[in-house]
Amino acid sequence: VTLETIDHKHPLAASIVDTMLDWKLDWLDKRGLVGGVVRSNGFRAFVKGLMEPPTYQTSNPVCFALLQNNKPMASFLCMPDNDILHCYFTAFEPEKAEHSPGLILIHKIIDWMSATPLRYYDFEGFPEPYKDKLATNKVELFDVMVPLSIKGRLAVTAKKIPSRKIIKTLFYKLPKGLRS
Repeated sequence: VTLETIDHKHPLAASIVDTMLDWKLDWLDKRGLVGGVVRSNGFRAFVKGLMEPPTYQTSNPVCFALLQNNKPMASFLCMPDNDILHCYFTAFEPEKAEHSPGLILIHKIIDWMSATPLRYYDFEGFPEPYKDKLATNKVELFDVMVPLSIKGRLAVTAKKIPSRKIIKTLFYKLPKGLRS
């Protein structure tokens, strides 16, 4: 298994985003999750656009991938900015899930960062237990949550419970239709 840096010039640049989206959609479908953003054409266009050559408006986006026999098995689409590496989108081959390829990739990227001016790895996105375990710092992007619906009330209540792991476990025990 090797760590590969895929930029807009790399032979996998044209296909890596589609591969990542296929993996993510498979992951969502197996868990009965909607994932409306990931399924949208706008998101696909945005993420694919990140792999195009940089312009005066963008820095140089990069995709880190774990390759096994020159075939991707996990990848993170990132954007360096000053001393921060922002992770925008991540996915892994579903068949390799039991081996935690995403965590292996994170550790390899952090090792790679030690030889660069990058000092912070920003996970971005939704809270996940692995992010809490690996993070040294957490910045909330909101001060107040105001529920506007029953789903909102559930989300606010869930946010107040310290262990999201319990909620996740209970969530995946719900019937697939109810999760959707």
